[in-house]
Formats: sequence, structure tokens, C-alpha cells
Amino acid sequence: MVVVQTNGALRRLMGDSVANIQTIGVDDRVRFNEGDVRHFADIYASQPAIRTVLGFRARNLAMLPIQVLRENKPEDYEVVKDSPLAKLLRRPVPVPGTPYTWVYSLIMDLSMYDRYLAIKVYVEGAGLRLVRVPPTDFQVIGDQWHIDHFQIMRGGRVVNMYLPDVLYLAGYTPQRNYGGVPPMETLANPLAEEQSASRYGSALRKNGARPEHVTTRPPDA
Repeated sequence: MVVVQTNGALRRLMGDSVANIQTIGVDDRVRFNEGDVRHFADIYASQPAIRTVLGFRARNLAMLPIQVLRENKPEDYEVVKDSPLAKLLRRPVPVPGTPYTWVYSLIMDLSMYDRYLAIKVYVEGAGLRLVRVPPTDFQVIGDQWHIDHFQIMRGGRVVNMYLPDVLYLAGYTPQRNYGGVPPMETLANPLAEEQSASRYGSALRKNGARPEHVTTRPPDA
């Protein structure tokens, strides 16, 4: 038996294999010794550099106009304004959302979690709209080859949705043909080291720049 300490709690793993957690999470196989991806939101809120870079990227991409183009012949495109896709992109999310807020949230989700999920809904008098699902509130169900369905946590209960009902975007992972590897997971270790150094420096300054060490010597030295 292996005992792993994570966030102050002891987690027990049986044998050489790592058990799976049957909960909603951004990773399809959230393992005990990898922690919970929900802490990525805490990293975003506490790290000024992360927030500055992600916000700068998302704001600049969200300001770019989105157009639907039709190819008439090689290197000859025309802007399409009356197609269903063009109408959706002009108002992709329900009021009070805007195309800017939709692209902003899409870029932020991909930048932090390497995946984005939105439910297709039909608003009376408005048509098709996209409702974002927070990355921590859904799980992709399937094998390494294809997606079967999505489990979405809503109002304390799990709702199953299928590919025709959602818009799903994801990056790359070597483990399967869909999904991604959250960039925040890649940055977790160097960020944790930087945060630990910052806490130590703050504690040292509060202690009058005196190291927290005690030197002892024998009485007869």
C-alpha cells in the first residue's frame, strides 16, 4: 500500500495502479496524486503574471471581427452574412452576452484548461445560442478512440449531453484522440515553487530579516 499526502490529506492508493475518482472534473481520469484541477482558478486569481498574460491574449483576440467566408474559386472568397453560421456568430450567446464576451471566455477556457464546452440552446424569437459550461463542471465520457457523451454538473445533478447537442473544442493529448492537457497543469510546479519562495521571503521580512534557525552549543564549549 502506498500513502500519498496531498493538500494535507492522506490519500490511499491500492497496489501499483492509481484509482480513478468518479467525480466531475476537467480531466477524464483525475487521479488522487495529481490533485483537483479546480485549483487552477485559484492560481489564476493569485498569480498576477498569469492573469496579465491570459487577459491580454483573450482581450486582443476577442476584439477581432469574426467573418464567415465562402470560397468561390481558389483565392477568391466572399463574406457571407445571411447563413445560419454567420447569424450565430453575430449573436453567439444569450443576452446580455456579446460576441466579445463569447470569444473572451472561449480563449480563457482553452488557455487555462485546453478545452471548451457550450450547450446549444434555441431561444424563442432569436434562434440558436451557445451557453458555456465551466470547464470544472463537465467530464468527457468515452474511450481513447472516441467520445461517447458528456456528463455535466448542473444544479447538483448530472446531465448527460451528446455531441450533436454541444460545441466541444479541445487541444492535444497523447493519451487519446480528443481532450487536451491543461497549460495550467504544466505551469503548476514552477508556480508553486515561486509562490513558496514568495511566502518564505514575506515571512523572513516580517521576522526582521532574521532566519528562523536556532544555533545551539554545549555549555562547556
